[in-house]
Amino acid sequence: MFIPRIDLYLAKIKGIFKKYKLEKGRYKYSLIDVTTENSEIVLHVILMGIKKQVLKLNPQEIVYDDELLSEFSPCDVRAITYLAFQKYMNQEQSFLIIEYQYINEGVTTFRIKNIHTNELLNINAQKIYQDYDFLINLSRKDMIMVISSAVQEQTILDIKSMEMS
Repeated sequence: MFIPRIDLYLAKIKGIFKKYKLEKGRYKYSLIDVTTENSEIVLHVILMGIKKQVLKLNPQEIVYDDELLSEFSPCDVRAITYLAFQKYMNQEQSFLIIEYQYINEGVTTFRIKNIHTNELLNINAQKIYQDYDFLINLSRKDMIMVISSAVQEQTILDIKSMEMS
C-alpha cells in the first residue's frame, strides 16, 4: 500500500502559495469579493500598500479604464471582464410579446400583448419598424420577425412601383 509523504505534500502547497503571493504582489489592486447591491454587481477590490484599503467598484468602470485594469492580475482581469459583460448578457427584458400575426392584402399585422398591463394591440409591421421605442421592448426573436416582415413588404412595394413606371 502506498502512503504519500506528508513533507512532499506540504512542500508542494508551500510552493503554490509562494507562487500565488509572488503573482499577487506584482499588482496594485486585487479582487477579493463579488457581491450584488440593488441587482448590480459590486466588486470589492483591495488596494495594496501601507494601508490596505478596500474599494467598492462596479466591473464596467474598471473594464473601461485601461490604466486601472492594468493594475490587476491577469486572473482578476478575466473575472472582471466576465462580470462586466454579464450586465449586457442578461439585459433582455422585453415586456411586449407577439401573440400571433396575420397577413391581409400584403400587410402583416401583429397582435402584441404588453405583459405588464395585459393590453392587446394590433399593429402592422411598418409602424412597429418605424418606432424604435416599441421595437426595443420586443424580444430579439420577435424584433427580427417584425423587421424581416417590414423589409419584405417594402421590397414588394418597391418592385410593384418599379413595374408601374
